[in-house]
Amino acid sequence: MLYSRTLVLAASLARPPTTMSMQSSQLDAALVAATQRWIDGIIVGHNLCPFAAAVRQDTRYVVCRGHTMRTFDDELRRLDAVDPGAAATTLVLLPGEEFADFAGLMDLQPEVQQLADEMGADVQILPFHPLATYGAADDEDEDDDADAD
Repeated sequence: MLYSRTLVLAASLARPPTTMSMQSSQLDAALVAATQRWIDGIIVGHNLCPFAAAVRQDTRYVVCRGHTMRTFDDELRRLDAVDPGAAATTLVLLPGEEFADFAGLMDLQPEVQQLADEMGADVQILPFHPLATYGAADDEDEDDDADAD
């Protein structure tokens, strides 16, 4: 199935400079800006995702500090309302220690997918962690583990 609407669960390891005078909205804006720079420089710049450049200008960024399902419900409904002929992407940025490793993010993905399925939302749910590796790097790690035995 080809999806035109995507909700990306994005673990955010970016740590904007914090000062006592920065309000939550300023911290969120700094986090979004750091994420946009990273997407432009790494994801789009190195063509790691063939779709990222095409949707970059229309991508919505939402910072979810409370990790409540309400945020995901709202974003799934917003995305599902978009004309299926138009691409729509939302990156839900998830700062916090519970998503510092990939396992925490992978634990959340089925919950959000279930929510999308229950509401009948035709939205692709993608977990994204900046430290995740796939393919050859995973194969090499398995080979290293086998050699250690």
